[in-house]
Amino acid sequence: MTSVVVVDDEPIFRTGLVSVLRAGDLDVIAETSSGYEAVAVAARERPDLVFVGLALPEPGGLGVAGQIAVVCPQARVIVVNRFLDGESIAAALAAGVAGYIAKDAEPDRILAVIDAVLPGARRRDADRPPGSGSLTPREAAVARLMAGGLPDLVIAARLGLSRRSVTGHIADIIAKVGAAGRRDAIRRIRDGAGPPV
Repeated sequence: MTSVVVVDDEPIFRTGLVSVLRAGDLDVIAETSSGYEAVAVAARERPDLVFVGLALPEPGGLGVAGQIAVVCPQARVIVVNRFLDGESIAAALAAGVAGYIAKDAEPDRILAVIDAVLPGARRRDADRPPGSGSLTPREAAVARLMAGGLPDLVIAARLGLSRRSVTGHIADIIAKVGAAGRRDAIRRIRDGAGPPV
């Protein structure tokens, strides 16, 4: 069973995320509000997946992600944040995280991101290859503009959407094309991998 550590400083969110993960056939081996404790647990337990709150206090979410990469390099890190703007997503990807979700994401979206960053992690989806979902017309439009190198704000303006909606569509696209993050999704879309856009 896939082992997971959850670190976030909001107890209600952390409890809800743990419930979603357990319902998705994942083994949550630790949950904490301390980034330092999460790093120690990762070093000791060697989890497959770690959810890290981007807004953690010192050393900060990206600092925790970086330390986990050193002590447990096989762990895939997914950052969570209240808002996912282009800057925080870019910083997270530059730090080497495998994925990102908004704290208000629906359970299905959270599980889709897990499936994208760690294929085969959930037993119930073992028969479904990553990237097997088809894009909606709106997602296809976002994917085309994203593959053209446009930032979220420009995509939002061109399609008459909010930036938050665009961010949500991009998270869905990443999951559906079986990518590890935005750059990987763009590469897959340009190479013709995954669902047609």
